Amino acid sequence: MLEKPILIAYATHTGTTREIAEVLDKLFREKGASVEVRDLEAIRDLSLYRAVVLGSSIRYNEWLPEAVDFVRQHQDQLRSKPLFYFSLSMTMQQDTPAHVQDSLEFLRPVRELAEPLDIGLFAGQLDPAELTQVAREIVQERGFPVGDWRDWAAIQAWGERVWSLLNQEEVAGGI
Repeated sequence: MLEKPILIAYATHTGTTREIAEVLDKLFREKGASVEVRDLEAIRDLSLYRAVVLGSSIRYNEWLPEAVDFVRQHQDQLRSKPLFYFSLSMTMQQDTPAHVQDSLEFLRPVRELAEPLDIGLFAGQLDPAELTQVAREIVQERGFPVGDWRDWAAIQAWGERVWSLLNQEEVAGGI
């Protein structure tokens, strides 16, 4: 019997989170894994997968509503599999202990539903061309910095960590 694939699911408004999912997909495939990358709104049955890597961008200090809803809807299945979360936020532009704590707090609602084995916290990208007019006005009004702060080496290193955890003989719970 073929091994079930790893699911890398994401919620995104501008495509940035999908791009991280694609990097993880490439890494796992290069290591010989079967992988499926899906927008989480297209997923119905988690029994098809051996593990789940779930990512969302942060908006207004929370995971996107569709990501929280997904975890709420599938929490029982998610608790029964190796589970990993990653998030992208401008808070992580500076990787400080305070920003890590803030970012972990943003994930508290989903962690209370299904605790992952590990969490990747990454800076994102803020491109006004990808935003709605209202969002562009908020960015300008509040003086948010515009640019791409994704640390591809850190993303790759986290993917390697996830791969290592998935391939341990016994995957320990909690982070």
